[in-house]
Amino acid sequence: MMNVIDRIINKGNGIVLFGVTWSAIQLYYYFKKQNVKNDGMIFCDNYKKSPEYYTGNPICKPDELINYNYHFIIICVGSPIKRRDMRKQLINQKISQEYIFDLEVIAKSLKEKTGGGLTSEDIDNECDLKGNYDRHTVVAKWIDRYDNSVIDWGAGDGHIETLLPLHLKYTPTDFIKRKGNYILYDWNKDPFPKITADVSLMIDVLTTACDYERLLKNVCCATHKKIIISFHIHTADGLKNDLMREAVRFTSENAVVEIIKSYGFEIKERIIEPLGDGTCVNDVIMLFKKSEIFGGVNFAL
Repeated sequence: MMNVIDRIINKGNGIVLFGVTWSAIQLYYYFKKQNVKNDGMIFCDNYKKSPEYYTGNPICKPDELINYNYHFIIICVGSPIKRRDMRKQLINQKISQEYIFDLEVIAKSLKEKTGGGLTSEDIDNECDLKGNYDRHTVVAKWIDRYDNSVIDWGAGDGHIETLLPLHLKYTPTDFIKRKGNYILYDWNKDPFPKITADVSLMIDVLTTACDYERLLKNVCCATHKKIIISFHIHTADGLKNDLMREAVRFTSENAVVEIIKSYGFEIKERIIEPLGDGTCVNDVIMLFKKSEIFGGVNFAL
């Protein structure tokens, strides 16, 4: 049976990227690199966003899909709750399930084809981004020769290790079993592992945690020097109701900062980058350093 990615590339048109996310934009560039024509892909979303900023492509609403000759509709969001609701929305519009593919299916297909990993972050690493914005490069620059160890919470395929200093002891964790020295850890059900390091990385982790405050407190206790966090923050336009907040696992930036500060860390750097036109979602990266008046590592309950 032909790989899903190969089927999409061979068809070369009728590709709908449902949900204007980084994964959608990066899949667009991946397919374009595989010689899929620009007019063979369209973006679709329930909310006002502008992929034109990155790709030049227009966007349609789900109820407008009837006007397009689609063959593949890829649901490009990470939240299982939101993916379920978006699939239900398409089925209610009389769209056959044979046309609908979840991001996880595409990630698995990419793994088979390229040897990459299984998560949406692995898709990011397969694709070329337009512009100079690269979270991994930013994060790597904040780790220096005085740092001896790092824990990558939710490491995905571990791509960031290739950008880190060679002397560094790198410990990746993930919620799925992977080859190598990965620690299997699902922060939504497993006990917090008894490990510590100078630096903790949390890239797109908090918005997947049912109790991100508890996870964050444990990570603070397991970190000696620095915590580097990147996650999506949804503005008022993107969170108009409680259902939307539940779907994206709403994360408060102020709450994140206050929790980390309460464990003796100070915020040293903050970068914010809009996703799409910035009206609904921003991506924030923050560097925290342990204050010199605090010391020691204790595990939270």
